[in-house]
Amino acid sequence: MLRSLHTFYIYFSSLNQLIVVLKAYYETPEDIDLLFSIFENQIPPGSQLPNLVAQSTCLEFKRLKCSDRFFYSWNPHLSNASRELIDVIDMKTLLALFGEIDQIPLVPFATHSQTVPASTLRKQLERRKNLFCSL
Repeated sequence: MLRSLHTFYIYFSSLNQLIVVLKAYYETPEDIDLLFSIFENQIPPGSQLPNLVAQSTCLEFKRLKCSDRFFYSWNPHLSNASRELIDVIDMKTLLALFGEIDQIPLVPFATHSQTVPASTLRKQLERRKNLFCSL
């Protein structure tokens, strides 16, 4: 496995066009590592989602964070409030806002993760509503 991964990275480094695309859409090398790990890793320990569902959900959340104009954190013209909102909104916050469920897992992709009431997460975001005005 390690040898094949090493061979892959040697091959990957010669794909200049792909590297340009990845640099344009992903903020850090860790983002690219996450993308590839979604496709190569087995289902995470403790996950209740089927493998394909978990991978698709992670990929879509990552796509949202990388492609929606709201999440362009590398944009030098963003205000500090916008940057703070980018950091605040994560998967558990999205579940609390739009998931129509009462208890939100703190680690959404793990089994038996500690849960908190969705109202608690919504109140935390409500305290930051002044940030929305400065977008």
